[in-house]
Amino acid sequence: MATRKLNTLLRDANYLLIFLPLANLLYVFSQTGAELELFLTCIAGLVCAYWLNYTVGIPDPAKTTSDNSDPGVFGVIYLFSLLLLAVAWIYSTYRIYEYTGASRIYANIFLIFSIGWPMLVSIHYLLDSYIGSVQIS
Repeated sequence: MATRKLNTLLRDANYLLIFLPLANLLYVFSQTGAELELFLTCIAGLVCAYWLNYTVGIPDPAKTTSDNSDPGVFGVIYLFSLLLLAVAWIYSTYRIYEYTGASRIYANIFLIFSIGWPMLVSIHYLLDSYIGSVQIS
């Protein structure tokens, strides 16, 4: 697959997979009915929605003429939301693992996406940075 097509796939699929922690926690809540899981699901929904709006609203660096970075408070909010998204993803993956098995196909699918997607994205970016650093002679 051409890198251009893979970049398009990663960009478009991220819009859906940002909500994976929310889907994981909703599945766990449907199995347990615990109030803590409902509260964490609501928090994950807010964080995932913020991330979706933030990633959709980022201007293309190739089209902007000036280097405008996030000003102070927004930079802190961005880093805090990134931390919350990572924690929600890790915790929801841990919780969904408890429900995997032969008869729980949805839990298996959520677990595969929760583990496989970060691996695919990280390998893609590592290879991209490695290939970008290698000079062709």
